[in-house]
Amino acid sequence: MRTFTTLLFAGVTVLPLCLATEGLADPAVCQVTITSPSGGQMVGPFTPVTGTVSARAAAAGDGIVFVVIHPDKDFYWVAPMANVSKLEWNSPAQFGIPETPHGFHFEVRAFVAPAVALREGDRLSGFPEAACASNTVHVLHN
Repeated sequence: MRTFTTLLFAGVTVLPLCLATEGLADPAVCQVTITSPSGGQMVGPFTPVTGTVSARAAAAGDGIVFVVIHPDKDFYWVAPMANVSKLEWNSPAQFGIPETPHGFHFEVRAFVAPAVALREGDRLSGFPEAACASNTVHVLHN
């Protein structure tokens, strides 16, 4: 069961926000996995991130997976959101720019039902809290 709250701004409903999802922290129920790129893989600046998600996690996240990329710098950014189809997802992620040095390190994770609203291009101070999160995949710029 999902618990929702509604944010109000000047008396106007702005955004329904999922605050808690019972039972999803259990790895047997909530699973989101990155299948590509794999750990240690070389990636270009425009490399899609793909993966799978459990049925319960897909339902909890309303069929949306968020990919967050962390370069070896002090910020994290949200890639274009990925829609789930047949429990698979694909995000057209960006790893740096064409001029990014060869071998530059990135971390990438996927999230379902984040505790705060995420939008493509958001810069974060860390990986977000979420009902379900993938393991961290470490990749290198090509």
